Amino acid sequence: MIQNKELYSFDPELDPVSVSTPNPDSDSDPNSTSTTEQSELFAAEDSDFHFFNNLLYQTIVAICFLIMTLVISHSGLSWMNWACNRLHSAIETSQQETFGRISQSQLWKELIGNMSNLVRLEEITKKFEQPSSPKNIFTNSVWPIQGSITKGYGWQYDSDRKNRTFNSGIEITALPDTLVFAIADGTVSEVNHQAGRGWQLIINHGNGWSSSYNYLGLVKVKVGQTVKAGDTIAQISRPDQERGSILWFEIQEYDRPVDPLSVLAV
Repeated sequence: MIQNKELYSFDPELDPVSVSTPNPDSDSDPNSTSTTEQSELFAAEDSDFHFFNNLLYQTIVAICFLIMTLVISHSGLSWMNWACNRLHSAIETSQQETFGRISQSQLWKELIGNMSNLVRLEEITKKFEQPSSPKNIFTNSVWPIQGSITKGYGWQYDSDRKNRTFNSGIEITALPDTLVFAIADGTVSEVNHQAGRGWQLIINHGNGWSSSYNYLGLVKVKVGQTVKAGDTIAQISRPDQERGSILWFEIQEYDRPVDPLSVLAV
């Protein structure tokens, strides 16, 4: 029998289908090839699943949007007609008529009024932030009365009340009927009688500065009268008190108390 070796023999390099033979000396696991193929198969199936979900979600959204558009376009909602009419009216209204209505509206007037109040408040705040120097007001100042200071300005311990209190002025003890003088030039702005405290006299020195004289027995000036530094304005007369006749004296800047000792020469 004739054997045709060329008919049954083949060259692996020339054959289009390559045959791979596992190498017994290789360290690789024979099952690794099948595991890799399974992983690739699962990844492909997962990708197809996500693609299907995204497609389904987009389809549902598109259908809902289409239904909503059809409902709105075919509905006779009154608010849609109102909005269209208002928009059409606003487009056709003249500029003069539009701004004329705005300027005459109550809301616009209140807004302008509030802005004016803010401007005034800013001006007042600047006055507080930049107070006038007391040196210009009390250049030729004098001491209000001849006596001794028995209570100082600021936080002090009150022996009568057994606690700490804030003194907005100073207490000066003097002999009965001792004269009281204006500390600086100014105008008498107030004269009041206070129960249990006698007469009170306030002098306005300008630029927010004022001086207050309390526990007076007799006032020798009147409201609106102009006084000079050293003029006699009152006298004390409280000999019935245990600590003698006193003068309660205060200096204020825009209604804020100031230590008299920091302004006047002792």
